[in-house]
Amino acid sequence: MSSADVSGEPGSAPAAVLAMLAAMRSVGLDVDALCAAAGLSEAALAKRTEYLPPGELVPIWRLAVKQFGRGTLGLHVGAAFPKGNLLDYLAGSSPNLRAALGQIARYIGLDSQNVRWVLGAREADGLTMFEHQTNDAAAQIPQQLWEFSMAISATRVRDWFDRRPREAWFAHAPLGPVAEYEQVLGCPVRFERDRSGLRFDDEALAAPARSHDPNLFRLLESHAARVLAETPTAATLRERVRNAVVQRLRDGEPGIGNIAETLALSERSLQRKLQTEGVSFRDVVDEARHKLALVYLGDASLSMTDVACLLGYAEGAAFTRAFKRWTGRAPSQFRSVS
Repeated sequence: MSSADVSGEPGSAPAAVLAMLAAMRSVGLDVDALCAAAGLSEAALAKRTEYLPPGELVPIWRLAVKQFGRGTLGLHVGAAFPKGNLLDYLAGSSPNLRAALGQIARYIGLDSQNVRWVLGAREADGLTMFEHQTNDAAAQIPQQLWEFSMAISATRVRDWFDRRPREAWFAHAPLGPVAEYEQVLGCPVRFERDRSGLRFDDEALAAPARSHDPNLFRLLESHAARVLAETPTAATLRERVRNAVVQRLRDGEPGIGNIAETLALSERSLQRKLQTEGVSFRDVVDEARHKLALVYLGDASLSMTDVACLLGYAEGAAFTRAFKRWTGRAPSQFRSVS
């Protein structure tokens, strides 16, 4: 059985909330009005690094349902949820649907700590449940948000694997016409069951991804593991900066301007606050890279070029020089004795 392992208080990643708002806008909602009424702004979310607790999302969903005029809002927002985050790329490059569902279960914390996905064993009727569970502290979130999560998964399965669930189960009663659920989810839907989730047959679970890429999958899985490990809310600015750096390393050398903007600080303020903690921005970047380098070098499936790329270096020689500065040894020497 595979499930996400996320510590810390439940919440949703700012980037995932922004994508949710974009999906709400695409189904015709006045997102500016929703954010204003809930005391949020997309501009502030774009600079935020801490996860949003459930209490900040509940007002948006309640207001959005009123504005939409139908209880089935979550289905339509989930179906319109934009693609392109790390979890999308990881699951979409998986070898088959079973592997993709396992990746979603393991790394859902990159987007949300409010929910868990669990890929169960094959049941007596020949189907396997991809079960949707809620964290206890998030139990009061409106049912539309759980339908939103289910619709995202069903839509991704169709787009990545050209497959549909055999059935969808919900623990609650329908919030609208059953036909509307079946149209969005692409399968028969059962309500008031003992659990919620999507059920698949063996043929669907074995289906290959349309865009499976073994090398990309390997790199993304390594990166996702490191990002998730750094996800829990940080207590100090140094840790917050390190977390922000880790999430940007795959895009190249992280600049202090970009990190300061992510943390909603000026460069000068960021430098000054770090100095009070006894470190510089460069110290924190080095610390993040050094820590990740030791992990990546322990993975024999990653080449030196892969490791350099994951750490944001434009060339392997720059990584080698940095590693010698950190440890007094070349990366190849470290790997040969570890």
